[in-house]
Amino acid sequence: MLAPRRIPVLQILNRRLVKTVGFKKPSYVGDPLNIVKIFNDKEVDELIIMDITPNALDKKPDFEFIEMLLSECQMPVGYGGGIRNVEDAQKIIGFGAEKIIVNSLAFENSEEVAKISQRYGSQAVSFSLDYKLNFFQRYRFYKNGGQEKVKILIDNIANIIKNVNCGEIILHNINNDGHFSGFDYTLLEKIKNKINIPIVLCGGARYPQDFLEAIQKGAHSAAAGSTFIYQGSHKAVLIQY
Repeated sequence: MLAPRRIPVLQILNRRLVKTVGFKKPSYVGDPLNIVKIFNDKEVDELIIMDITPNALDKKPDFEFIEMLLSECQMPVGYGGGIRNVEDAQKIIGFGAEKIIVNSLAFENSEEVAKISQRYGSQAVSFSLDYKLNFFQRYRFYKNGGQEKVKILIDNIANIIKNVNCGEIILHNINNDGHFSGFDYTLLEKIKNKINIPIVLCGGARYPQDFLEAIQKGAHSAAAGSTFIYQGSHKAVLIQY
């Protein structure tokens, strides 16, 4: 099994690097190619690239841009955004992505995700489970970039993971996205003993110790966007320095 990783997450909108808060209000923070080169120099363990353009504008993956971006990456990359079938996955893996990250497709067409796993191995598929805790502290799960609620119960998650045959699950807390409030461990505690694949926590990291705490709590690895992009109370953009 891979060693635990600290994974930067890049959000792309119309070929621009952005950062959201609660999956909304994307703010421009720089040129994606520039930050990829910086992360190359920093020798990060892995990179997650999430293109939110297909969710926002109902578009297919921007294959030309994906190829250009992945050609600059010198580390393992997981890519997500608008993937609808095996053919999409084949192109993106062909460009150099190590993993395909799915969300909506896992809920809408789990058989297609299973086909990707069958062709490239389960280790090549990550399932991003985007969720919120509502006022009553009940789980609500979402697809399409957090725009559509999915009517599933927490007890069904293990079955969904089994159906898509993914090799990793990313627990992405929408409430904490961009808020520097620390990782949420509630869902991790409930499912970590029900599944036998690595779990990556995402959403809310602020301090380096947050990553260590996530692993101590039972996550295999941890991912974050804002903590790698911003610095200080005024949110100076680190990647512009």
